[in-house]
Amino acid sequence: MTQQTFPAVRATSRSFSPGIRPETLFQSQNGSATFISFGTRFVNCKLSLVFANIPDSQAAEIITHYKSVRENDFVYFDKGHGLEGIDDSLLSLVDQGNQDLKYRYDGPPKIKSVYTGISTVSCQFTGYLFGR
Repeated sequence: MTQQTFPAVRATSRSFSPGIRPETLFQSQNGSATFISFGTRFVNCKLSLVFANIPDSQAAEIITHYKSVRENDFVYFDKGHGLEGIDDSLLSLVDQGNQDLKYRYDGPPKIKSVYTGISTVSCQFTGYLFGR
């Protein structure tokens, strides 16, 4: 498994969901419930990045990156690669994919042509728990 750093393209918007703790619900016939927790780490977080009105050359960098990520690769983000403009206090809460949580593309990037030479690209990622 190798790490592929996301291209140095500035996102115009992003959304992040920290995921959930893995657990199972057991419910009896009388309605009482018991939850079994399988750890304290959050799994299946979601990260969405939108790159609005970028040059087609930058859109091509994102597509090239998507095509270069192999089956066992994961994607890493930092302030210079996909997470520009994020405050340090929030950045510390967004797992960047360089520890136990590993990001993978959740489908191909979507490209919308705005006008000649300018596009908007949206990318979806899911963070999976690996290791520990």
